[in-house]
Amino acid sequence: MTVRSIARIFLCVLISSMLAVGMSSAADNGYKRIVVLGDPHLPGSMLEQKEKVRENINRWKDVDLIAAVGDITETRGTDDEYAAAKNYFAGFHKPQALIGGNHDYLYNDHLNRNGKKTKADPFVRAGKLAYFRKTFGMPSLHYTKELGRYLLVFLTADDLQAATLATISKTGYDWLSATLEGNKNKATIIFFHAPLEGTLGDYRKHSDINDSFAQPAGEIKRILAANPQVFMWVSGHTHTPPGDQNFASGANLYEGRIMNIHNTDMKRKHIYTNSLFLYDDKVIVRTFDHNKGVWMYKLERTVRVRETDK
Repeated sequence: MTVRSIARIFLCVLISSMLAVGMSSAADNGYKRIVVLGDPHLPGSMLEQKEKVRENINRWKDVDLIAAVGDITETRGTDDEYAAAKNYFAGFHKPQALIGGNHDYLYNDHLNRNGKKTKADPFVRAGKLAYFRKTFGMPSLHYTKELGRYLLVFLTADDLQAATLATISKTGYDWLSATLEGNKNKATIIFFHAPLEGTLGDYRKHSDINDSFAQPAGEIKRILAANPQVFMWVSGHTHTPPGDQNFASGANLYEGRIMNIHNTDMKRKHIYTNSLFLYDDKVIVRTFDHNKGVWMYKLERTVRVRETDK
């Protein structure tokens, strides 16, 4: 047998082995893939289900990024909760991008005499935000990544004085405005803990609308209006499940042009995650049922990227 024959056989065996274990890449398929984790609430309950989510994602060979959209910790951002969260994310084999939500910084460690959590003062909030950055090795609370032709913007709720639950500080929204202004030609997706105002229809009429949506709503609206390259907003916070009529509906379109992708939480027996498949001209959003191990194809959405964004 010649050296060339041996090499040919070896190459065939190698290719067969790669196909057998699913070693195709996003580049081979013409897309980049982001898996979104909505509100992990770690450690919390449903640990077996959360572990199954991690196992499933680690088996997916085409994942380019895992994005967690806040409420990483269970209730109050205590040291123990942060330790559990750090351990959980250390078990992923994929790059990660995390942002903070209200449960990660807004509350005091200790419950009051009635067993209820209480909002912390600005000093405590600042300390918890610093601990969030340190735990996950983040250079900043607000940052960007580029994936393919897309600019990904990650914003942490960080207002030290906020009375509402998911509020960007003035420093944060000034940074957002400057970042978008400097990237007018890049199709942009923003990740923030709470959804844009008005993108859930009549969802939870009993809830305070100011606590349910990203704040300050007026400043956010102004910044987004000035930056037409932003076409998608990815959020958690409201725990909206796939069974809810607002999970994937016409109500999700903000100001007629920005699609809000809602992600349910991981504090439940039945956990779902959204995956964003980023193609050159569109983003396909698919929802995966981790209990059944199947895609929920009826919820699949295609969000087109406008020509002017290219």
